[in-house]
Amino acid sequence: MAETLEGTVENITFQNPESLFVVFKLRPIQAGGLVTVVGKMPAPFLGEQLEIFGQWSEHAKFGRQFQVSSFKRTAPADIKGIERFLASGVVKGVGPSTAARMVAQFGLNTLEIMEKYPHRLLEVDGIGAKKAEMIRASYSEMSEMREIMLFLEMHGVSGTYGAKIYKHYGPIAMDIVKDNPYRLAAEVTGIGFRTADQIAMSLGLEADNPARIVAGIHYALLQTAQAGHCCVPEDLLVQETSKLLRVDSLKIFCGIFR
Repeated sequence: MAETLEGTVENITFQNPESLFVVFKLRPIQAGGLVTVVGKMPAPFLGEQLEIFGQWSEHAKFGRQFQVSSFKRTAPADIKGIERFLASGVVKGVGPSTAARMVAQFGLNTLEIMEKYPHRLLEVDGIGAKKAEMIRASYSEMSEMREIMLFLEMHGVSGTYGAKIYKHYGPIAMDIVKDNPYRLAAEVTGIGFRTADQIAMSLGLEADNPARIVAGIHYALLQTAQAGHCCVPEDLLVQETSKLLRVDSLKIFCGIFR
């Protein structure tokens, strides 16, 4: 039975950046002790607050665990949570002592100051212009990655792909995803045509959009190659792509000879 847990990340037990498999301890806002959470998602940050969706399971060796199916990141709601989040080292240039001074200076507005008014970081004792810029850049990068994750979740795709997309494209990642999501299938390892197509369809792209037809042709060719064929007749390629995309075969034919 699906359930929801919301709480703060206490520590990371295990993480595999390649497979995006992670095990961590969550302290729920509800009563109770630490909960072991496992699943495929980018490793969260210490002190970060999460709302996770999934179900309980019983592991033969490790006991009761909460299996993640999806998740949302939420901003720390109190001063203690904000300070713990920053003190974890997730933002370059901010350690426990700097985090304490920042929270003492800005209180509940600390994260907003970092995002919208980073010049005000100079008001904090021990933060000069160089360090303030380091903090701004690091927090901005983290915010952009979160934005991509949220965008993907809103369009029916797991937010776990967000880290790969941002790593590949950097600050322009969101623009590329919105402009032509089919680039993801061609350029980002681990993202296939069907995932890119899910994003595109959710964004409202027409089924016969030229970018979709070209991506569909490439996907059909890939499927043929994986089946062991090194050559495919033109008519068969058109037929298979038309079936895959549910688009008139004439438009597929035109796409081949673009």
